[in-house]
Amino acid sequence: MVMICSAAIGCATDLTERRIPNWLTLTTALSGGILYYLQAGGAGLLVFLAGMVCAGGIFLFFYALGGFGGGDVKLVGSLGGLVGFPACFRLVMYVAVCGGLIAVTVLLRHRAFFAALKNIGRILFPRSAKNPEAGEAAPPETLDVPPSPTPTHPATIPYGLAVLLGVCWLYLEGGS
Repeated sequence: MVMICSAAIGCATDLTERRIPNWLTLTTALSGGILYYLQAGGAGLLVFLAGMVCAGGIFLFFYALGGFGGGDVKLVGSLGGLVGFPACFRLVMYVAVCGGLIAVTVLLRHRAFFAALKNIGRILFPRSAKNPEAGEAAPPETLDVPPSPTPTHPATIPYGLAVLLGVCWLYLEGGS
């Protein structure tokens, strides 16, 4: 129940304020650590820490690439600790699938889906040099950047919603 409440609060604040508060991620992590310690002592604490580090670490990688905000990383890390190791991997997978579906929906809504696919293709399959022996280089690739819906509110994804949906999916599956 702690997991769903934390994810719901994170989703609500992300949707309204576009941020996930530190007090939420800290209290979620602390409650998870205490619960695991009370249930299984030091071994339970290790399961909690492994879940938190694995889930948070996966999201930290994408944060470094600019894909998520820091609050998303902390929320998923604390929730990963709550579900423990190895269930944290299912949580991350479910959150990622939900986030991908939300991203496709946002791209379609803003008529940017095909431009995004084209950009992905350009990133994955860049053009090679025209004649590398002669020192001729291919022209630099440019990415298609569709205009934002409004300058002050670009088409971004409140990932707290994907976290909540992924947590509910895990819960309904019986994974926590």
